[in-house]
Amino acid sequence: MASKMWGLQTKLLVEQYLAQMYPQLASQLTLFAEGWDYRIYLTSKEMVIRVPKNPWSQTHLQYEMAKLHTLSLPLDFPHYIKTSGALGVYPLISGKDLRRATPTDHMIRQLAQFLRALHQDTYLPQKTVISHHRHRWVKRFEYLYQETQEKIYPLLSIKEQRRTSYYFDQFLYDISQSSWSVSLIHGDLTPEHIIAENGFIKGIIDFGDMTVGDPAYDLAGIPIQWETDELALYAQQIDSDGHRQFYRRMKVLHTILHGLDQGHVQDVEQAIEMFRKGI
Repeated sequence: MASKMWGLQTKLLVEQYLAQMYPQLASQLTLFAEGWDYRIYLTSKEMVIRVPKNPWSQTHLQYEMAKLHTLSLPLDFPHYIKTSGALGVYPLISGKDLRRATPTDHMIRQLAQFLRALHQDTYLPQKTVISHHRHRWVKRFEYLYQETQEKIYPLLSIKEQRRTSYYFDQFLYDISQSSWSVSLIHGDLTPEHIIAENGFIKGIIDFGDMTVGDPAYDLAGIPIQWETDELALYAQQIDSDGHRQFYRRMKVLHTILHGLDQGHVQDVEQAIEMFRKGI
């Protein structure tokens, strides 16, 4: 049953699974949020239930739970209780995300300190391991470039295609020629995943895209106007070549590709307009 957990598409099925496998967690669930790869439920006991929607996210959830258990970070993050790995359960981090808020100077410092700790908590002792992760990171964007040419270029003007190609070609050349640090990264650090309360950041959530790669990528989802004081210093320290500017421009391509795959025409149209403004 655990291997089929990603196929549980309704709240009732999740409640039945919890009642059978983890009766201590059994309670009425409320759908809290839903993303591309997970449905998030909240129990009456303020426990968060992350339910994978596909086999890839189920596998990655097991990696996420195991990896987070080893980290020591200055901000709170999901502390998963031990389960079979078919779903993730952790105590709710109370507060509100920062999508509609302006962070204080203290919050900016907290965020910089969090990123320093996360990026320095990577143990890659062998040069061959570092080389492997660099190669894999470059291949990731070569594949994105290929998919963009095949699926998105037909929706762009010739001028927009050339502009996009210029950014990709320049980035792929620069990153292959320069020596850049490799570290554990959150992978989807945006205001939506930063939880604050009473003027302080309480925690960081949604490590579903956590991987090893370029730490500058974790700056791509943070509004550029947040890059002040200690966060600006850290950004310059880890990204003197300015890769985060490329990552910011290209992040929306994933939204376009996902929308095309799912047939979400309105999402695709909105994302393409955002992309046009960025290039």
